[in-house]
Amino acid sequence: MQLTQRYFLKMLLLLILGGVTWVWGITKAQARWLIDEKINVTIKVQDEAGQPIPFVTVWQFVKFDPAHTNGIDTSLTMEDLWRCTVRYKDTFEYVLEHGDKPIRLMIVPRMGNQQGEVRDVLDYEGMTGRSNRYTRPDPLVFGYTLMKRGYAPGKIEFLLYKDAKHAEAVITLKRDLSEALEDRPYLQTYDRIRYELSDTQLNTALNLENNRRIAALRKGLEQAAQMAIAADDNRAAARIYARMRYLPELIIVNNRVVGFSQANPSSAQSEQMLQRALELDPENLFVWMHTIQKRTNNHMTISPKARTIQNIAQLEALIEKHGAAAWPEIFRWRAGSYANLGDFVTARNRYLEAAILEPKFTDWNERIEDMKRAMRMKNIPVPSDW
Repeated sequence: MQLTQRYFLKMLLLLILGGVTWVWGITKAQARWLIDEKINVTIKVQDEAGQPIPFVTVWQFVKFDPAHTNGIDTSLTMEDLWRCTVRYKDTFEYVLEHGDKPIRLMIVPRMGNQQGEVRDVLDYEGMTGRSNRYTRPDPLVFGYTLMKRGYAPGKIEFLLYKDAKHAEAVITLKRDLSEALEDRPYLQTYDRIRYELSDTQLNTALNLENNRRIAALRKGLEQAAQMAIAADDNRAAARIYARMRYLPELIIVNNRVVGFSQANPSSAQSEQMLQRALELDPENLFVWMHTIQKRTNNHMTISPKARTIQNIAQLEALIEKHGAAAWPEIFRWRAGSYANLGDFVTARNRYLEAAILEPKFTDWNERIEDMKRAMRMKNIPVPSDW
């Protein structure tokens, strides 16, 4: 018995020593994966007097190594992100990491907090697939744009070398005198709740306590919208209801959490919120973009061609009113509608215009190739210079 115990202890000791030898014997490249590769980013956002600006909206880009994205450059640059920020800033409150985005390549981190601090954790390995264990580029290039109504947007780009784990900056947003500061109580409540909802990881906690929290946030938004209506501020109320189109939801069965949805825009509740926004402010750009069908006569009594003509009229009206602020999906839909109508020349011209306007939305040349393939299938000649 003693011999058996000695043998067991000897083998255990050898295994422990062998394990230690293995850890010390791994290569430098392997050892880096024992270290947390996340980068902690802190940005202090202030006004021109040096006072913190609370609850700023944040968009981000990260420059990926093409070797980590199947050889395809799927990154935005600072120039791209800034173009998007300037162009789509009127609808920034509806752009969500798990929801609507004008450009899918954009990253939407958590908003800045009440103290005017943006705290982000950049996880390059997680973004490119943790199991791939890709070494982050050296230097790693990434950046942010920051938005708050009443201020001109700001931007900041970082260049981190080697094993840097922290990035800090202070950025000043200048007043935009064409916009009033949003100091009305219901809009302050709206910003605070948007901030809480922007923590997508917090939203995913599968417990009844989080379900009660989400229900309280939904109630808070409803109350803020009603306060806006009472103050005869229907435009603000419409903004709040339009944002309520995307709210997290826990699925409860027999008083137990059995599932989770980060956002479900097709749910009856989401459709109801969008309808309320439409009634309060039909000219709201986001609402208009998502209710195009409601503005046209889609009864079966008219022909598909007539419905397409009506859709084109609405799309053209939206673009005429809002110009480049309309999301690129609208420009894609317009071009595709002309193709459905059989006006392939106009469709191609609209695709080419959209490619110049927003090159990072899609492969516009491929959209044209799809159209040409459809033409050939219908025995419609494709011009030789296309």
